[in-house]
This record gives sequence, structure tokens and C-alpha cells, in this order.
Amino acid sequence: GRLGRRPKLIVKDLPHACSWQDLKDFCREYTRKMPTYVDIRSGNGMIEYENMRDAEEAIRDLDDRRIRPGRGNKVDYDPQRVRVMLDDETVRRSSRSPRSGRRSGGRARSPNKVRSGSGSRRPSLPRQRSRSAPRQRQKSESRERRRSRSRDSRGR
Repeated sequence: GRLGRRPKLIVKDLPHACSWQDLKDFCREYTRKMPTYVDIRSGNGMIEYENMRDAEEAIRDLDDRRIRPGRGNKVDYDPQRVRVMLDDETVRRSSRSPRSGRRSGGRARSPNKVRSGSGSRRPSLPRQRSRSAPRQRQKSESRERRRSRSRDSRGR
């Protein structure tokens, strides 16, 4: 399900009168990569691309260019320089994308944190266990001979 997973660019410093059609014309004018989706939300433009390569190329082509009123805009405004950058969510996703390495590292790290937190209480358990375990391993032959005797002496 790659729906909604497409890279998005944020366009900042848009003129107030700028319409999404202007934004689309802006893309058409400066970059060969056509967006799959264009919108304006809370004063920022949002341009969505098919893949990361197109998005990055579009940033290079569009960033610091001047946007101006398109044919369909009834309001005239002065051409204005805009900043084009990857949207935060896209940045987070792309930094996570090496699937095996970093992500599994992140998962393995969290349980350790939990362990170290309660570590002060716990070490007594593993320590008792490890004290008796090596003894059993080393003297397996003699232990079998002495088994009944050692159990009796321990019980008393």
C-alpha cells in the first residue's frame, strides 16, 4: 500500500492570492517533473510527486524561483520568490527507508533501555543462576556420582 506514501514538497512564502492553479503552472514552467497532486493549505503549497527522485529534482528546479499569477487567477500579484523543501513526514520516512539496518536497530534499542532502568533490582536473579550453572557444566561426570550425597548435604 504505497498510497499516501508519495513524497511531498512544501512551498513556503507563497503570495496570499496564489491559487493551486498558479502552483501547478509554476511547476510546469520550471520543472519537467509533473506533480501527482497540488494543493494549498494554510498558506503553504503542497506538491506531491510519484517518487523521491522526481521530488528531489523538483526541489532543485523550483526552490528560490519566483511564482507569479497564472492565466486563471483573477487576482494580480507581484512575482514572489518561494522556498521549496521536503515535507517533514517525507523526511522522516526517507531517513527510515534503509529497511533492514536502521529500523531493526531502533527496535532492538528500546528493550535495552527498559532493562537498564529496572537493572538495579534485577541483577540478583541472573547472578544466582549463573553461579550454579557453570558448576554443573564443569563437573557433569563427578556430579552424577555424587548426586545423592550433594543433595542430602544441601537439604540439611
